[in-house]
Amino acid sequence: MSYLIEFRFQGKAKKDIKELIYKINKKFNFKQNKKIIPHVTLVGPFTIKEPRREWYLLRQFNNLCNVFSIMEFKVKGFNVFKKNKVVHINIVPSEELKKFRWRLSNSLKEVFNLNSYDYNKNFNFHSTLAIDTTSENLKKIQDYAIKNYNPNFNYYISRITLIKEGRIFREYDFFQKRCFRRKEALNKDLQKITFNLLKEYTKNKTQPKKETLIQKLINYIKKMFNL
Repeated sequence: MSYLIEFRFQGKAKKDIKELIYKINKKFNFKQNKKIIPHVTLVGPFTIKEPRREWYLLRQFNNLCNVFSIMEFKVKGFNVFKKNKVVHINIVPSEELKKFRWRLSNSLKEVFNLNSYDYNKNFNFHSTLAIDTTSENLKKIQDYAIKNYNPNFNYYISRITLIKEGRIFREYDFFQKRCFRRKEALNKDLQKITFNLLKEYTKNKTQPKKETLIQKLINYIKKMFNL
């Protein structure tokens, strides 16, 4: 069985990135994939042959998610991996996200055979736009992406997804502090709850903090004595 742990974009970001990938596929005659899911891979893919080891994976995944709170990253422009001929969106992770991915890969490496990049502390966070293209097309696709989309925004991670054989197996929700099975992860009502909690969270993050009474008094005294 094949497994993968990733973050999946939602909302406007998901829509914009999907649209860009469709445009790139059409422009450069790539095979159209109807099930495009914009995402950022965190660990994997890796395989599990013994069913009992799946329980270890679930336990490690759930336990680690439980000890972390809301994480974020910045989406900023595009870049390429020349060696692998990949065009991707730049993801600039917060320190918390980097710590989460590192602890996740380390908690799994004792039992599972991970990829070499999973053991790299300087992991390249990215979201793929085009893969296995030609060397000649790398710059063309990057320029085309820049022309059609200019991503530069912060993104808060509401959920992290554990994939099994290409399908959602578990999905941890950082706002509801729950690990959902596939049916729950796809439930529209539960998704709406998460969206509303995320909306309230971002609203509080962007609003200026109100001065406390003590802070007002301190500022008044400073003003009075020109401090």
